[in-house]
Amino acid sequence: MKTIYIVKNIHNKDVDTDVLDIINKNDGSFYIFNNKELEKKIKLWNKYFRFIIPHYAIKSNPYIPLINTLAKNNFSFDCASTHEINVIKDQNICNDRIIYANPIKTNEEVEILKQMKEKPLTVFDNVSQLKKMEKYDIDISYLIRLFVNTTDASCPFDDKYGAQPGDIKEILNYKSKNKLSFKGFSFHVGSGNKNIDSYLNAMKKVEEGIQIATEYGETTEIINIGGGLDYKNPNLNELSKLYYKYSLKYKIFAEPGRFFSEASFILKVVIVEKKIIDDWILYYIDDSTYHSFSCMIYDHLDYQKGNKGKKSKVYGKTCDGTDVIFSEIYLPELEVDDILVFPNMGAYTMCSASDFNGFLVPKVIDL
Repeated sequence: MKTIYIVKNIHNKDVDTDVLDIINKNDGSFYIFNNKELEKKIKLWNKYFRFIIPHYAIKSNPYIPLINTLAKNNFSFDCASTHEINVIKDQNICNDRIIYANPIKTNEEVEILKQMKEKPLTVFDNVSQLKKMEKYDIDISYLIRLFVNTTDASCPFDDKYGAQPGDIKEILNYKSKNKLSFKGFSFHVGSGNKNIDSYLNAMKKVEEGIQIATEYGETTEIINIGGGLDYKNPNLNELSKLYYKYSLKYKIFAEPGRFFSEASFILKVVIVEKKIIDDWILYYIDDSTYHSFSCMIYDHLDYQKGNKGKKSKVYGKTCDGTDVIFSEIYLPELEVDDILVFPNMGAYTMCSASDFNGFLVPKVIDL
């Protein structure tokens, strides 16, 4: 009989019996989409942030059944590219429920944007991008993305994005023959940021931006608090109070991704080989850091290593010597064809996977 071992991280619960039933009845590696878990996260969001209009960041996981569940719950969507916009439009969701949140657009994307009859709300952080709208003769409504400190985030932006006060003035002072309609401000404190001061300081930046906009005769209608907020953040209640105060005067948008996608997916992988070298056990699984486990590298996903069991390493299935899932983890002694189960594998996993070495991304089974 195959052994099923659940690899725990700090936040997951035990896997329920319905999930174990699917694992036992289906061969190979695959994801399990748990819509019940997604519904729980929707309820959690509404508990704290019912006054915020959520725009799900589909970059975290563009799985269509997940998107459709959110759409049925009146969610809007954050898209990083015209391709993602088309993914949403293919679900018969109108562009007025989309934020085109990537501040930098290529010429090719702007050309596609021009062809859209209904333009989505768009984000910029420099005047060059507005000039590009004029070059392609596009009328558009926009938010200015502000520079905020993201050093406390697990995935900081550093200086990649964000307008400073001088940039805000340059953008608002830009005169165009096109209708470029300023609507408000946007920011992103960085993924995994749990420091309440980061959010407070970001709102101070917003207030500074609103003052500058007022000086230029512009009215701020929208504050987009961006992404980075997840269901594990210990400050949900404090943040709810903070943003509610602003919601009395402005429309508040957000771009949560991980909040909804992470816990909605479980990954099952199979041990395909085993070696014993000295006091180490080496396991090889049918997945890799080029596929589902890219999140270990780029998204800093971590699991409890423990100190019980056998000292082990877990390798991915590609030919790359650096394809290491765990360089050291304590596991019970397992055998070939035994199963490892990883909860909380819905965020930045399948969406960032490649086909390196000709290996495909695991399929998804709906619970």
